[in-house]
Amino acid sequence: MGVEFPPLSDIEQYIDEIFHSFRTYFWIKKHRWFVQCDWCPMDINTTGILYTLPYAFDTFYCTDGSRSKSTSLNDLDYSSYYQVQTLEHIHRKQNLGEVLPLFSFRFLNIRHLKVILPFNDNFWSVIPTLDRLISLDVTLNRDLGYPQLQTLLDRAPRLYSLSFCHLNNFSMASFNISSTSIRRLELFQKFSYGLRYFNSTECCILAGSSLVFQCEVLIIDVESRSSVLDFINIMPNVRVLVIRCNDDKSSRFHLLEANDELIEWFHDHLLSKFTYSIIRNPNYNSQIILWIHRGRSRHL
Repeated sequence: MGVEFPPLSDIEQYIDEIFHSFRTYFWIKKHRWFVQCDWCPMDINTTGILYTLPYAFDTFYCTDGSRSKSTSLNDLDYSSYYQVQTLEHIHRKQNLGEVLPLFSFRFLNIRHLKVILPFNDNFWSVIPTLDRLISLDVTLNRDLGYPQLQTLLDRAPRLYSLSFCHLNNFSMASFNISSTSIRRLELFQKFSYGLRYFNSTECCILAGSSLVFQCEVLIIDVESRSSVLDFINIMPNVRVLVIRCNDDKSSRFHLLEANDELIEWFHDHLLSKFTYSIIRNPNYNSQIILWIHRGRSRHL
């Protein structure tokens, strides 16, 4: 539950007053029920979150500079957050050399992680292991985040899906990351940051990377539809392509017509070595979804 602290109050003293009714024999000794309050002193409107331990939900939001106070005698009880499978790191603009309070959280069962890079090194203590991580959603706000991204990939042997976005000027020369486990790659699909179409040169560089070569599902926006054919020819394991082409000549008012120019173009140009199915994404009509099955030729 949310807690709103009175203006100019001593937050820790206020929390102690809340905790008073939870520091009883019934709560602590008999049932071993504990309560924790998290808050971020840097927030303009200082509010906190009050919850019981062990934490009972599968999603947790971890904010830079946050502080915690608990009735538990063991602030670093790793089992308290074992229920959490989805962790989102809330990034606060800061000097990366700034000394922040150490987090009291430890997450050992994370399957899904969402972060903005680069982050303060304190955050590493929150995720001591990523052995169970299967999806990573990462946004870089500058190129300094690439070493941290590679470290995340190296520590996640079961990682299946990577969603990647860059807030500032992006260069393929910097996109030199690797992972042997990733099979799903989603590039620049956060609509709130604006669309980014990869040109033919960038697509060639990307297609030559080990990350794309081993990929089975690729979600990307391209300047030219011909780049899609290049991806199909180069990627031996690709099963699904979700694409948006900047040279799509169909207006949004005619996307549902029977004669879809872009889809007809793909029917004319796709190789006859595999079975495929192609449709407009019913949720985002500007996107094409292409399923590929390498085998006998026919289209659905």
